Amino acid sequence: MLPSAKGQVTPSYMEYWEGRFPGQIPEHPVLPEALDGDVIDLEGHELRLINVGQSDTYPSTIVHVPDLDAVIAGDVAYNRIHMWLAQTNHEARLAWMASIEKIEALAPRMVVAGHKHPGTPDDDLAEIITGSKRYIEDFDRVVDESTSPQEVIDKMMAVHGERGNPFTLWNAATETFKA
Repeated sequence: MLPSAKGQVTPSYMEYWEGRFPGQIPEHPVLPEALDGDVIDLEGHELRLINVGQSDTYPSTIVHVPDLDAVIAGDVAYNRIHMWLAQTNHEARLAWMASIEKIEALAPRMVVAGHKHPGTPDDDLAEIITGSKRYIEDFDRVVDESTSPQEVIDKMMAVHGERGNPFTLWNAATETFKA
């Protein structure tokens, strides 16, 4: 489990982050403050923060923008990218699909996925909503039917080979079979 935002700016973490991103990390980063409530007013428009539960991490939050019929999905929905399933098990994957269904229940016209293949549209709900759920279902089924990470990779690539960033699939398959 990752430390809180405050924990990420301790001297040891700052050294780590500076090593990963040389010259890009401010000496005194500004930390986020907890919100009072679940609605942000942005120039007269509501941004509704909704805790949906599971995605590639727990807990996960989405932002619903009713005036735009839009959802900023973050890590809850993906768009033509292999999904980060490395830290999930069967129960977490079922919960993740339920989180996606919470987005679907808002009936958005647009869903901005936190991970997407460059140039993919944010209004292809069949891909973003249905495709994300199908990917998780397929991964869950394939893991149950397989005996090795390579078998999972091969089966998933057969049905989702057009998705970008196959490293995440390799990582998920490898993590799933660790003892």
